[in-house]
This record gives sequence, structure tokens and C-alpha cells, in this order.
Amino acid sequence: MSTLHLSQTTTITPEQYVAGLTDFGPGRNQVFSNSADEDLVVHDLKPTSADVTEGSGGVWERLSYDWSNPNRVVLKTTDSAFSGFPRDTFTTLPDTEDRIMATAITASWRYRDGTTAFAARDAIRSALLASFAAHKSRSVQHTLHAMGEAALAACPDATEITLAMPNRHHLLVDLSPFGLDNPNEIFVATDQPFGLIEATVKRAIV
Repeated sequence: MSTLHLSQTTTITPEQYVAGLTDFGPGRNQVFSNSADEDLVVHDLKPTSADVTEGSGGVWERLSYDWSNPNRVVLKTTDSAFSGFPRDTFTTLPDTEDRIMATAITASWRYRDGTTAFAARDAIRSALLASFAAHKSRSVQHTLHAMGEAALAACPDATEITLAMPNRHHLLVDLSPFGLDNPNEIFVATDQPFGLIEATVKRAIV
């Protein structure tokens, strides 16, 4: 599991900071601008832990919060892997059961002829978010397909949905030249190369 160490100078007390960080109610985006209220999904909430999905602008992340230790709050990105893919003699990418999955989602869909209830947009958007949050991902392609199925199930009038999800890579930094280990702690975000995963999920014709 990757570990991010962040620092920020502030005048608030540790108690006030933890109270703000672990408040998952309405208005959270007033404290954390990248956590939009309409995209916040609380899967589980206990006195000292929470399992949530949060984000904004089509970029979401599922996080496990743990503040059982009063001196720190631990956030973990969960349920993202890339393994079991086809290999040949030129494949060098290793399997991983624990990685940073980052993407920006673009979605478009078609309605059946004669549809007039276009308010289903909200239901489709909610289905996409809920599926992204709850899906145990084996790859971006795996999650994309699950999201497409969820969107069609949420809107009977939708006949197909096209999703584009670029794979925004965060690569593990190789510290071996310095004689150091890097147990999933330091990553670098890269613009190139990247994979653009696109697919159209269609409703079966019966």
C-alpha cells in the first residue's frame, strides 16, 4: 500500500483538523474543495473509521480512513489492481494487486427512439459513481465494463453508453541506485506514455 506524507502549516489545533477531515456530512467541500457533496458516497462509517468515495469533476477515489490513533489519520486507496493480463515474450509489466488507479471519465450515451424523460441523466451519473466506488478493480477495462452495465441498468431508456477513461499512470520510483527500498511509498505522476481505454457497452437486443 502506498504511503503519502503531507505537511502544511496551520493555526488550527490537531483536534480541529481531525474533526474536519473525518466529517463526511454535507458541506465537506467547503473544507476540501475537491470533495464535491454530490460525488461523496459513504459506504461505511464507524466511530474511528470510514470507507468513502469522494472527488469532483469526474475524478473519484475510494478511500479507507482510520483515526483510531488520536495522533494521526491514515487514508488508504483501496480495491485497485492490474494482474492476470495476457503475456508474451515482450511483456515486461509485472502484475500488481495494489496500485494507484487514476483517471478522468468522459461518458456519452444514446436513448431509444421516442424517449422524452431525459432527467435520467442524474440516475446514470449516480450509477457510474456508485459502480466506480464499489467495484473491486482488476484493471481500468474491468471497471469500465462494470460501470457501463450499471448505467444501462439504471436507465431502461438508454440503449448504449460509451466511456473513455485515460490511464493516468503513477509509477513507483526506483530507488535501488541509491541503495534504498521503495515499498509502495514514492510515486511519480507521468503524462506519457499512457493508455486511453474506451469502450461502448450496448444493451442486448431481445
